[in-house]
Amino acid sequence: MADGQKLLFEGEGDQGPDITAGDVSFSLKTLPHPFLERRGNNLYMKEVISLLEALTGFERKFVHLNGKETTIRRDSKVTQPGTRIVMLNY
Repeated sequence: MADGQKLLFEGEGDQGPDITAGDVSFSLKTLPHPFLERRGNNLYMKEVISLLEALTGFERKFVHLNGKETTIRRDSKVTQPGTRIVMLNY
């Protein structure tokens, strides 16, 4: 969900005898993450690799927001500066 997006739950507030339940409203605030950056609907992560890794390949593991361990792998291809690796199945 987008930063600043509002959620409204109509009639879900406290109620009591002779009192109509009010609405509950939330406004979302995105907190910074140590290594993931949100741009629109996408998440980006910057990873620094050594020259040897750039020339021969590398593998990195990290824990995604859903708690699942995810692996980024680049096998035996030269990695140019600024290369982006797209992950569709996380």
